Amino acid sequence: MSVRDMAEPVLQSDQRVDHGSIRVPTEIMGGDRRAEEELDSIGCLTCRGTDEDIEGNAVLKTNQDYACTARPFRTEPGTALFCVCDGHGRHGHHVSQEVLHALVFELEANAQQLIEAPALTLTSSFDAVNVHLRALSAQEVGKVNATSSGACCVVAFVRGNDLWVAGCGDCRAVLGTLHEGSLVAVGLSTDHKVDAPAEQERIEASGGFVKPSVADEDDEDYILPAKLYRDAAFRRGPGLCIARTFGDLDAAGIGVIATPTMINHSILVEDTYLVLASDGVWEFLPNESVINMVHTHFLAGKRAQDACLFIIAKAAAAWREFEGAYRDDITVVVVYLSPLAAALQDELATVEGHAFGAATAAAPS
Repeated sequence: MSVRDMAEPVLQSDQRVDHGSIRVPTEIMGGDRRAEEELDSIGCLTCRGTDEDIEGNAVLKTNQDYACTARPFRTEPGTALFCVCDGHGRHGHHVSQEVLHALVFELEANAQQLIEAPALTLTSSFDAVNVHLRALSAQEVGKVNATSSGACCVVAFVRGNDLWVAGCGDCRAVLGTLHEGSLVAVGLSTDHKVDAPAEQERIEASGGFVKPSVADEDDEDYILPAKLYRDAAFRRGPGLCIARTFGDLDAAGIGVIATPTMINHSILVEDTYLVLASDGVWEFLPNESVINMVHTHFLAGKRAQDACLFIIAKAAAAWREFEGAYRDDITVVVVYLSPLAAALQDELATVEGHAFGAATAAAPS
């Protein structure tokens, strides 16, 4: 069954499967911790953001980020899946949660297709989840309201030494790789800003208008991002900064889509780290800095989970420096890629070896 055909939240559906290997991030403020041995090479951590109260103090707000890691994905040998979702808008936390569970549901329901055609299956699953959100938003009772709320998302699927990354919005995936003896950060996803040429062209062809980025009148060092509007006077919303996202259904008529950008990468021995994170990390921390933080922790023999905590602490400090009491939600997945890829390839080789042995034994002499 596809989520396209479901008119109820996945968490409430009797069609929901047991995700088994799926792990959700530990909340810094509390929550159950995963087994220690599971935190060495794969880390997943989240920290809710803060708003400023009337006295200028920071107060915790609802976390709209959701994430998960899975190894193996479903029960497929040699596979792993990582996902980060970042909700926005009044109902962004509901949309983000539903996107995570619906996307995992859809990919599990199409596990064989995911193995055979990863790019096609990831793309169709993103689109299926957005159709699902439209069905939920049309309901009066028990709905997930994605009319003017949405969620950005980035997913990484690994099978053996093959890596596929699908993303919509401004969640980001970054690879750390060695090049001529130096560690280099390589972006594996696209930030779908509304003023990116291809995105703006689609928006304008659909009747939308993009207000260019400009310097803030009160602070010339701060650049106001480009935003999406329905009219040339830039008065009628939605005021989105991103051109691709789950939900935000009332902006679909002016070019907002959930179709992801896809990247396929063959993992090499030089590829050492993989980081997925919400824009709470990337707002003030460059790709290179984050990868170097991971590298430092790996060389010191520290767990990937510890690297996650350090990245979140650095990101939170940057938010405090530049934004005062306000801080966005911050979520990060860190993968020590070299040991993971080696383990996944060994699993595939073992399965393929058993299959070959069985086929040989069954062949007529």
